[in-house]
Amino acid sequence: MPQQVFMVGNTNALAEIKNKLTNLSIKEREVISITGMGGIGKTTLAKKVYEDERIKRHFDIRAWITVSQSYSLDDLLQKLLQSIEAYSPTEGQFEGTFELKDKVRKLLLGKRYLIAIDDIWNTQVWDDLQICFPKKRNASRVLLTTRLTYVATHASSGGLPFSMPTLSEEESWDLFCKQVFAKQESCRLPSNEFEKIGRDIVMKCKGLPLSIMVIAGILSKAEMKVEDWENVARDVALSSTLYEEQNCEEILLLSYNHLPENLKTCFLYLGVFSEDYEIPVGRLVGHWVALEFIEDEALVANKKLEEVAWQKLQDLIDRNLILVEKRGWSGRIKRCKMHDLTREMCLRLAKGKNILHIVDDKFQDGQFSKEISQENGNFWVSLQSISNTYHA
Repeated sequence: MPQQVFMVGNTNALAEIKNKLTNLSIKEREVISITGMGGIGKTTLAKKVYEDERIKRHFDIRAWITVSQSYSLDDLLQKLLQSIEAYSPTEGQFEGTFELKDKVRKLLLGKRYLIAIDDIWNTQVWDDLQICFPKKRNASRVLLTTRLTYVATHASSGGLPFSMPTLSEEESWDLFCKQVFAKQESCRLPSNEFEKIGRDIVMKCKGLPLSIMVIAGILSKAEMKVEDWENVARDVALSSTLYEEQNCEEILLLSYNHLPENLKTCFLYLGVFSEDYEIPVGRLVGHWVALEFIEDEALVANKKLEEVAWQKLQDLIDRNLILVEKRGWSGRIKRCKMHDLTREMCLRLAKGKNILHIVDDKFQDGQFSKEISQENGNFWVSLQSISNTYHA
C-alpha cells in the first residue's frame, strides 16, 4: 500500500479526480485514467487521491498494484489479493490464473471498490484484469496511470483521459524551495541573487516535478555559494532546449555526475533490483557493506560500516534518487524504490561501464522473484524473473 505522499501544486487536478471517484450519480463501474510523460507526477497524484480520508471513507475496498513493462498476470493477481486482504503469496502459488481471477472477483462482488493500477504500459494489461472487476451498479471505480495516451483511452470509461499538467511557475518554485531546504526550518534564500539563479534553474526544468526535485537535491548538498548555483544553472541550461522528457533524463544524469565517487557505486548497484521492486533497505545496505563499497570511507571516518552505509542511503534519498516506499512504526525506512526514469538511467550507466549483467529468468515458473547479485570479478550479475514479489 502506498505511503502518505507530499505533493506541491495540481490542487485542481486533485479535486477533479476525487470528485469523479465519489460521484454517486454515475452508478456504473467507471475507469479514470491519468496520463502524462515520465516524471510529471502521475503516481504522486494517484497516491494522494488514494490515501485521501474522504476516499477511504467512500469505498468499502481499496487496492493498489504497480505494473512493470514486463509483467506476470498471476503475479499481478496475487498482488491484488494481498492488497485487498491479508493474503500470503505462497497461498496462491499453485493456483492457476482462472482461480486467482475468481478469488479477486468474489472478494469485490457486492462491494463499492477502488482499484488503483499504476504505470500501465499496454492495453493487454487492462484486458487481462478487467474481468476481475464486477460491473454492479454501486459506483465502483478503477484509477489507472500511464505514459501512453492510447492505453488510457482504451481503458477509460468514455470521455477523455485526465492529461496531467506540468507545474506552474509558482508551483515549480514552491516545490524547489521546499526540496532545497527540506531539512531546515526556513525556506528563505540568503539574497536576491540566489533567487534569480534559482528561478532561472526552475524555469529550465519546464514544470516537471522529478526534474525540479533532482536539481533541488543537488543544491541541497552544495554549499550556499553563488558560484555553485551558477555552475548548476549552466549545466541545466545545456539541456533546456530538449523535449521535456529528454530534458528530465539529462537532469538525472547531471545529478549522477554530482555524486561523490563512492556514492556513484552505491547508486549503480541499485540496478540489480527488478523494475518497481520494493527494495528492503536492510538487505541493500548489507550488500553495500559485504561488497566493500564503503570500507575505506568508514576507516577514514572511524565509523562502523553499517552506520556509513545507512548514511549513504539517506544521502541518495535526500538527492531524490531513491524514493521511500515504507517506514516502520518508529519512522525508520524499511523499503525504498526508484522512479522509472531514474532506474533507466542507472541501468544505462551500469551496463555502459560493464559492471552489471542482467539475466532474464524465463526458465523459472514466474512465481518467485529471484534477485541474485554477486561480485564476480569486476561486475555484478542480477537474475530476474518477471515476478517482482519479495519473499523474506
